[in-house]
Amino acid sequence: MGKLQLVATATAFAMTFGLSGARVAAINLTAEQAGKGDLPGMKKSILSCLCYGAILSSLVGILLFNAAPVIAARWIGDSRVESALRIAAAALPFNCLTAILSGYFTARGKIKQLVVIEVFDRLSSVGITTLLLRLWAGSDLTRICCSVVGGGAICTLISFLLLCVRLRRDLAQIQSQTSRRILPKLLSLCIPLALGDYLRSGLSSFEQFLIPHRLRGNYETALGSYGTICAMVFPVLMFPASLIYALCDLLVSELARCKAQNSRLRIRFLVSECLRIGVIVNAAIAGAIFLLAPALGEYIYHSCDAGRYLRCFAPLIVMLYCDALVDGMLKGLGEQVAGVRYNTLTAALDVLLLFFLLPTFHLGGYYFSFVLTHAVNFALSLRRLCVVADYPPQWPHALKAMLAAVLSVYITMRCAPACAALPSMLGSVLVYLSVYALLSLLLGTFQLSNLNAYMPKKAPVR
Repeated sequence: MGKLQLVATATAFAMTFGLSGARVAAINLTAEQAGKGDLPGMKKSILSCLCYGAILSSLVGILLFNAAPVIAARWIGDSRVESALRIAAAALPFNCLTAILSGYFTARGKIKQLVVIEVFDRLSSVGITTLLLRLWAGSDLTRICCSVVGGGAICTLISFLLLCVRLRRDLAQIQSQTSRRILPKLLSLCIPLALGDYLRSGLSSFEQFLIPHRLRGNYETALGSYGTICAMVFPVLMFPASLIYALCDLLVSELARCKAQNSRLRIRFLVSECLRIGVIVNAAIAGAIFLLAPALGEYIYHSCDAGRYLRCFAPLIVMLYCDALVDGMLKGLGEQVAGVRYNTLTAALDVLLLFFLLPTFHLGGYYFSFVLTHAVNFALSLRRLCVVADYPPQWPHALKAMLAAVLSVYITMRCAPACAALPSMLGSVLVYLSVYALLSLLLGTFQLSNLNAYMPKKAPVR
């Protein structure tokens, strides 16, 4: 799992260069042109984004394919993953173009078609990967890595072709004539995003490769601990965040449309409601995962370590999920440069902390660094969002939601603790959610929003 995680890190780093900000640019340009009713401009925008992404991702894919032996031997420390890296390199252009197309359909509000294709992609990826692992891979590490990477690559290619068919149908009735020059606007969005993403992704990738090397003891043991946290704990921790990331994509397009229409009132309303509801939902998820962590570790992975690490990271869910929401809203409001600046700063801080803390404090140093850097990033991003949207954060509301979650976890652990069985976990979650809903009502966190509260105050008549 540790080696697969390092392969994924190298692939994600290459994908950052392949996209170079094109997905966010596609969302912004599509939403902006559609909001103005300029469909020819929108058509030219998405085609320009696809050409931009195709050229860059193809070049990066060729570089990754040729550099695979060096990355496998020197960075990952195992030449057996070379074939998996080359498969990832071949699939890189399709991954990047699929990401750009998904951004376009999100901005256009074509959510149903996108969801169907993405669900098909996920389910078929699991099925193909499982078949390859069972029928071909055996216990050979090279084949295992190729099965995992190859299963995803096959499904990405299919999803790309399906999205291309949908795009052709969507653009068929739109005239191509437009006098607007899209390239300067595209580059003005992509270049700052790309430069920041390069630095941030480079620091993040360096951090991922640094962790197993700086942990004291045997390298394979350290790689195993790293794999437990990154490849086993984090997927469970961030699984509910798929809803948050879907909402973030919608917020980018909606807020970009509101900004193009200069609708300040709606911007304030959206920011307020997303943060208010986000805190309630995120606190509920954090409490549920904290409650079920040992049972989930045993049920999914048959690992006590995975459950213990999951419980340590569960309280951070409120901050991590809200940070994703804030980041999405900043992108929609055109504050990409500020987000890149904060991400780069905290990534550099993370690398420094890990370099000095890991040899002495081991995984405790990693946890401290993770909490501190993500807290700093969230604080900076939230402050910027409040300034741009002219919205004061509602701290009492957030504290009430977290208090309700803490009390609900305590009561449920006393009354209905969960064990590593599906009926027991479901029963425990139902008790927890019932208690959480009751306490939230008593504390007043479930309050109906009032749009009039965001109207500008009128001066008193004399």
